[in-house]
Amino acid sequence: MTYLLDNPKFHSAEAYWLTPLLQRDDVYHALKNAHQKGLCIIGDCDQWYNKKRFEVLKGNNILNLNLIEGANHSLEIENNIFDSIDLLKKIMNIIDKF
Repeated sequence: MTYLLDNPKFHSAEAYWLTPLLQRDDVYHALKNAHQKGLCIIGDCDQWYNKKRFEVLKGNNILNLNLIEGANHSLEIENNIFDSIDLLKKIMNIIDKF
């Protein structure tokens, strides 16, 4: 998705980043330098989450950042089906309001 955002056809598009691979430089820089309105949802237990990079992304005011406590890369709570279902409801509300 990162290369598409540079294409002028997509400059007015909204970007939805669900569990972005923040440890990858291309993804991180695309989010950091994004000109499109964007929604980013990632869990703090996601192996691709990077706290330092996430904090830097807060400087891009065009991004709506959501850090989900306890969520893994699948946006689930490990070994807890009921909390995972509640979490997915919360995520769907975030997306709907965006």
